[in-house]
Formats: sequence, structure tokens, C-alpha cells
Amino acid sequence: MDEKNKMYTTLIVAGVATTALVSGIYMADFNSDTIWSANTSAAKNSMSPEELEAFLGSEKDDEFVNTEWNNDEEMVIDEQTLELMPSVEEELTQKEIEENNVESTGSTESSEIPAEVNLEVTFFPQAPDADWSLPWKEACEESSIIQAYYYVQGKTLTKDIFREEILSIVETQKKILWKYIDTSMQETAEFLRAQYGYGDYEIIDNPSIDDMKQHLAQGHPIVAPFAGKKLWNSFFTNGGPRYHVLVIVGYNDGFFITNDVGTSRGENFAYSYETIMDAMHDLVPVWEGDITDGEKRILVLK
Repeated sequence: MDEKNKMYTTLIVAGVATTALVSGIYMADFNSDTIWSANTSAAKNSMSPEELEAFLGSEKDDEFVNTEWNNDEEMVIDEQTLELMPSVEEELTQKEIEENNVESTGSTESSEIPAEVNLEVTFFPQAPDADWSLPWKEACEESSIIQAYYYVQGKTLTKDIFREEILSIVETQKKILWKYIDTSMQETAEFLRAQYGYGDYEIIDNPSIDDMKQHLAQGHPIVAPFAGKKLWNSFFTNGGPRYHVLVIVGYNDGFFITNDVGTSRGENFAYSYETIMDAMHDLVPVWEGDITDGEKRILVLK
């Protein structure tokens, strides 16, 4: 072989080797883990999915679909927006707070109430002139309703008005209930509506201490029934009546504040939470059972 041919042969071999080397590097680059990186975006955009799949020679699942080819551009969030977004911890804490509120109150609103409340409900005993004959000695329901009603209506209650209202309600009770001695909370609500045309009240069964405090904090006086002797009021004669009704007007730390119409000393009379909840019983007629069989129930005027 002459010198000229040897030179051509050497150049051809060198060219083939260089091409092979470049191709190997090119293929190695496309087979690396960075094939989907931004460095190869120009290359992959110039190839169809079929060409790229054939070029890589990788085994694909029959159901594999490359969805990246038609992806939109990535969403870019600026640093200011990121700072305003709550962290995972912050979101979790808020969720826990809301769930705790729902479990304890049934809503996501705060259930905080004042530490103490005392509504300015005008007080008179059910026997305003110290005459404990009929109808006065049986007028605890009437007296309680009058005081609560005048309070929620913002009306002025005097002793004379109070006396006349008791007598008027007794006549109303006789007409609609055929009696005026001892009325249940349902019957008491009936003569409240009949006497005053007032319907903004609620009868609540099995109220909790918190239920009652919530209503009082909203300015709602509570007319409540009791087994009188279980109130253990030392001012009651013979330990108290079988059945008694009074107005709960407030509360403080451990005590409900009442207008107990059954005694002349009943203004702002305090009973412990335990005494009120234990003694609370709606009317059970004598011929039907013991008064302590009565339901725990209150009548709230709003």
C-alpha cells in the first residue's frame, strides 16, 4: 500500500473512532438519570415519543403513556406568596382548635361566658303584703313569671302592679287550666302566653349548668321548678313546700343567684350549683308519684 493510501486509511479509522466515541457519549447522556432534566429538554423536544422510546431501548409497560410531552409550564410562586401561606403545623393547629370547639359547643364559634352574671330582675315575694293565705301562698309560679316577663320587656314593676298581676293571672289560669295551684312548666308557659301574648320562651329538658349560664349571660332569666324541701332553705316554714318555683337571675363561682319568691329574704338568694341541679324537678301531682320523680326542666324567657 502506498503512502497516500495509508494516510487515507488512517484518517478514515480515526474518523470512525471519533464518531463512535461521540455517539457513545451522546447515548450515555440520554440513558442517564438526568434524561428528564432541563439539560436535555432541547433534545427530547426534537424527538417524538416513539423515537425517544426506540432510541433509549428501554422496556416499557404496555400501558405506559408518556404524559410529559404536553405538560404546561410549571407554576411559579413568588416568595411573598409563600410567606403568606400557612405552614402544615399552623393548619393542623387551627383544625384542632375548630374540632375542639365543635365537640364542646356544636359550633366553631367561641363559647366563652362571663365569670359572673346578675340580672337586675325586680324582686317581690309572692306574698307582697306578708299575707300567706290563698292565693298568695300558692302564687310562686305567677310571681316568678311576672318578674321574669317584666324584666325581658324592660317594664317597671312596682309592688302595686305586682299584686294586681298575680290576681289577674290567677283568673287567667282558672279559665284556661281550670286551676291555679301548682302548674308544670308547660302549664306555666301556657298562662304566660295567654296572659301576655308572649311566645319568646323555651322549655329545656335536662339542662346543664353551662346551658343555664349561657342563657343568663345572654340576659335570659330562667323560671325553674323544684322539690321545695330539697332546696334546704332555712327561711322556709316546715322545711319548705312540696313543689316550688323561683327565678334564676345569675351565677357566680359555684352558685346560682335567684329571686326566691317563697321568702321575703329571697332577693339575690344564692343556691349552690349542686343544690339547684339536685332539687330541680318539674311537677308530679301527688296522686301520680313523688315530686322527685319529676323531670329536670326549665322555662327560659328571651
